[in-house]
Amino acid sequence: MNYAAVLPLVPSLEAGKNAVLLRQQFESEMDTLQLTAGDVEVAGGGGAGGEDNGRELLARSRYLLLTSSDKWTENQKKRARLLFELYPDMKEAYSITHSLRMIFSNPRATKETGRQSFASWYGKVAEFDDANFNTVSATIYEREDEILNYFINRATNASAESLNSKIKKFRAQLHGVVDVKFFLFRLTNIYG
Repeated sequence: MNYAAVLPLVPSLEAGKNAVLLRQQFESEMDTLQLTAGDVEVAGGGGAGGEDNGRELLARSRYLLLTSSDKWTENQKKRARLLFELYPDMKEAYSITHSLRMIFSNPRATKETGRQSFASWYGKVAEFDDANFNTVSATIYEREDEILNYFINRATNASAESLNSKIKKFRAQLHGVVDVKFFLFRLTNIYG
């Protein structure tokens, strides 16, 4: 488990301490969080007596934090409930992330409704006031017009990125390009 990812979520960790001390304090915080197997069924055991400690809870919650809550199993729902009780900031972060995901998954969204949804999402991010979310929000705001073009025909530039990747790989195999005309001729024959 990466303790840096959880650092802002554990209130007793104070900023400005030595990194080694932070890690030790994080480890002790995580070891003190014990959840009984009655609350969460732990596949394959867990701690002593079938318990799921805080570190294991965070590690096992990774998938559920990356998926929509409607796709969770019953055990994942229980685990999420416990996780969000222990870390209310994580619940808020999940909610903000999920709302951004829902903006793009709405099949009826248009460019204008997307703009309105982004405006609402910016408000949620500003209210949450987390540096990471603020950075993402600022980046989306700067590129909003280009991002909103997605809602016109729901197309991305994935095919262009794939072609660029293939060209880079091809160029690397040749250890550089000496004759540009011949290189372009080969590209058109292979990928054209």
